[in-house]
Amino acid sequence: MAMPELGAREISVLEALWRQGAASAQEIREHLQEGVSLSTVQSTLERLCRKGLVRRRRTGRAYWHEPALSRSQLIGRILQNMADELAGGKVGPMVSGFAEYLSDEAPEWRSELADLMKRDDGSGE
Repeated sequence: MAMPELGAREISVLEALWRQGAASAQEIREHLQEGVSLSTVQSTLERLCRKGLVRRRRTGRAYWHEPALSRSQLIGRILQNMADELAGGKVGPMVSGFAEYLSDEAPEWRSELADLMKRDDGSGE
């Protein structure tokens, strides 16, 4: 499944939902750092619903919104999209690219990554 592109405001709204759980547009607006109008938050939520990233249910006169995916699920889909588009669906180039990124940008994570890979290598150790 192709992952729709996300704008900065859409990501901000998703982050608010991941922090809060189910929330109304007004509650989300109150937790956003940027000063946006309620109608802007509502239209952003509508776009996220159409993209399948937010679920909405009506309670009384208000809609409650909740993320359809966890942050890690969304990241997984984005990475799968990248693998499909850039590496023919192969994960190896993604892992080596990420390892290169870590060695350049965050060398302190190298040993943690190595530990994670040992635990998840399927060998049962």
